Amino acid sequence: MSALGDRMTPGGTDQQLEQQVRLDLMTDTQGQNGLRLGGGSGRGYALSPADLQSAINTWQQILDRARTYDRAIARMTNVVAPAPDDASQTFTLQLRISADILAESNTSLKTYAATYLARLRATQQAYQNTEHGNATTMGGGR
Repeated sequence: MSALGDRMTPGGTDQQLEQQVRLDLMTDTQGQNGLRLGGGSGRGYALSPADLQSAINTWQQILDRARTYDRAIARMTNVVAPAPDDASQTFTLQLRISADILAESNTSLKTYAATYLARLRATQQAYQNTEHGNATTMGGGR
């Protein structure tokens, strides 16, 4: 089995993770009892603090998984033809081209996930600061 394992198969973990992300992000889209995220036009996602933490955990899993793919992708981009014949050389070249495209895609995924994760964490921190400020104000400044 490859280093990527069964995670890349249809119906495997990645597909389940993507479905969970969609569900997490669609939670409470009416903005009731939640935090509003994204959408410069006033639209976006509304999440409760628990849902926000769940989304952070999910995106961290996505980022971690993308990082684990780096070694396997590097091995594919550095593969050496097993023989000097045309078939081996052609197959190796095709694998390298595909691996380069995969590496580029994986880099984009990691960049996107890290950026989105940072935004989610910033939102969580802002919410916690607001809650702390409200608690301090209600508690008489203690």
